[in-house]
Order: sequence, then structure tokens, then C-alpha cells
Amino acid sequence: MDFDLNAALHDYRSDIYALEVYQKPSAASTPPPTRPADVALTDSPANRPTTYNDLPPEVILRIGSHVPIQDVGSFGAVNSRTYHLMKDRRTVWRFWRRAERAVSLSAMNTIIWDFSGLIEDPEQRVEPIEMLRQRLMTLPREERVEAFERLYFAADAVPKEGAQIQRAMMAMLGDFPLSERTLLFRYLSAMVERRSPEQENLWPDLALQLLSFPLTSPKILEGYKFILARMPSLPESQQAELIPVLADLLFQLLDKYGDANTLVPQLYAELRDRALRLSMPYQGAPIGALAAVVSALPESERSVRNAEMRKVLKRRGIDLTQVPNAKRDLAVSKILSYMKYNRFSEQGRIRILKNLGYSEAFDEA
Repeated sequence: MDFDLNAALHDYRSDIYALEVYQKPSAASTPPPTRPADVALTDSPANRPTTYNDLPPEVILRIGSHVPIQDVGSFGAVNSRTYHLMKDRRTVWRFWRRAERAVSLSAMNTIIWDFSGLIEDPEQRVEPIEMLRQRLMTLPREERVEAFERLYFAADAVPKEGAQIQRAMMAMLGDFPLSERTLLFRYLSAMVERRSPEQENLWPDLALQLLSFPLTSPKILEGYKFILARMPSLPESQQAELIPVLADLLFQLLDKYGDANTLVPQLYAELRDRALRLSMPYQGAPIGALAAVVSALPESERSVRNAEMRKVLKRRGIDLTQVPNAKRDLAVSKILSYMKYNRFSEQGRIRILKNLGYSEAFDEA
């Protein structure tokens, strides 16, 4: 076939193709087709529902911190990511499982030794220690005293929650035979005495354990005098928490012994003097608790102690000389009862006086 130059230069098919290209609008010249707003939102990755896999690590860790210790193993098995994020909590869980099966002092000592080295955060040791506490009385009887002391010491290294475990352990004192109870009370006394003022106050809890002894036991008065002698070294706030407990205990001793034991009124006098040395903001509960003891004192001392209480109230702006004698003791009783259970504020004083019908008599007090 011969080459036709004219045909090559004027090919109609090329002209048609060029025309089509020229007439076709470019993508930049026209806007995209409009879609409904809800479709656009649905298709956007930022607005689709969040799933567990979308959660950041810190949120999963926060969730894991609220999972009960017995369920930590199951929670860690959700997926590989959760498993690795829960590494520290799974370590705690494994020690908790071991504590759940502890049946001897040797096993308990091994668990405490191991988690002391592997769990850096002392607060994370709470659950294994609490489980060991629950297992304490299942240990052989001859091992329980030593196990109690070892476990109480381990709880002492936990800054916040450790005090709650120690309180629970103190409450177990009555489960031990009397001879072992005496040994453990001495141990607890030494441990509470060594606590710093910044630590939580365990003196009231120690005093409560005197009631684990029979009221006829000389151990009660011995322990009472020990605690009373340590009181001057305590901060005022701790003394204010301790005195009501000692006062309640004294009331029970007076109810048991009556006038037979002259030492009890002496202990009351010491406790009263210590309460009156407190600054005014701390006197409310101690004075109120001591007022309840007055009714159990020998009759010869009762009027004297009531007069002392009226002087205390007068210093607080309540002058009971305006109240008829028949109603005075009721007023003292009601006001001091309020002081026992509440901080003695100005509003509290006014409310009590109004309830007693003495508001007019004390307007100038």
C-alpha cells in the first residue's frame, strides 16, 4: 500500500478523538457529587463506633485496675495486647493465687519474700497480703503466732491500705487462745508504738483489743495503763481519737467492778486531766465520752466530776447556772452527748440549746 501524506495529516478519526478530549470537563473544574450528610459521617473513620481495640493503653490499664483480682487472669486473656498491658496486674494475680493455696508458715514466708522482690509498688501487694490474712487461721496452730507477726510486718510496708489490713488482723486477736493473745497484744503494742505521727492512727484499734480479754483479767488494766502512759507522746489529733475509746472501756470496767477497784477512778482522773490539756478544737469528743463515765463513778465523786464538766461547758460559752437544778443534769447530759459524737461547733451549741428549750437563757452566754 502506498503512503498517503494527505490522509495522514487529515485523519478524521484523530479529529474526532481530539474533539471528545477537548469537550470532556476536567475533574478540577466541577465539584464532586453531593452526598447526604449522614452518609458522609457514617463513612468517616473518626465517627464510627469506638471498639475495645480502639482504646488507648492508658484506658485499658485504668479498666484493668478496677477488675477484681480473681478476674485478672480472664481479663488478661481478652487478646494479646491486653495480655501484655496487664503484665504487672497478672504478677499480682499469680501471687494472690499462691496465697489462696497457702497451708503453712513456710509457704507464707516464701510468698512474702517473693512478692517483696517482684512487686515494686507496695500498694499492689495488698491483695496477696489480704488473702494470706484470710488463710491465717487455717495454718497449723503452732505456726499461727509467728505467721501473724510476719504478715502484720509485711502489711506495715504498705503505706495506705496496709493499715486497713492491720486493723482486720487486730480484730482477729480474740480467735487466739488467751496465752497467745497476750503475746500478740505485746507485739501489736510495740508495732503501734513505733509508727510515725504521719502514719494512720492505730492506737484506738489497739485499745479496743483490750476487750478481747476477760474483764476480770489483769491484762486489761495492764494494757490500759501502758496506752495511757504513751498518750503524752501522741499528737493532739490522735489523743482526741484515743480518749473516747479509753473512756468507753473505763465505763465497762466501772460497770464490772463498781466501787471494788479503786484503780479505776484513778485511771478516770488521769484520762480526764489528759483530755483537759487538749486545745479546745480537740476537746469535744473526749469530754463527751468522759461525761458518760461520770454516771458510773462512785456517788461520792459524781457531784465533783459533774461540777468539773459544767466548768468545761462554761468555758465554751454555756453557763448552766441559769438553768434550774432539776433540768441542769439533763442539759449537761445532752450537750456532752453531742460533744462525744460531733465536733462542738457554734451551730451545734445553738441547735442543742434550742432543742432543750434554753435558747432565751443562753442568748447572752
